[in-house]
Amino acid sequence: ADAATSGPEQVSLKMTSTLMVYSALFMRFAYTVQPRNPLLLACHAFNEVAQMNQFRRGYEYQVKRREETGEELEVELPTLGAVA
Repeated sequence: ADAATSGPEQVSLKMTSTLMVYSALFMRFAYTVQPRNPLLLACHAFNEVAQMNQFRRGYEYQVKRREETGEELEVELPTLGAVA
């Protein structure tokens, strides 16, 4: 979903949260690799902020829809192998 043209109903919270974790991991990689790669770090930092905005849009939409309809939230965050 594109933040400029698509509505928040298109946002998959599960995929967006996965992309947030991915960008965070690669920001760390770009910082720790020798020689450091500041361009890669900047690209993933920008992507992290964009994904956080998408997550916010999707979450606010789901909360609003839940209040209006009484439906459950469709939030399934990745567990990264943890047992819930």
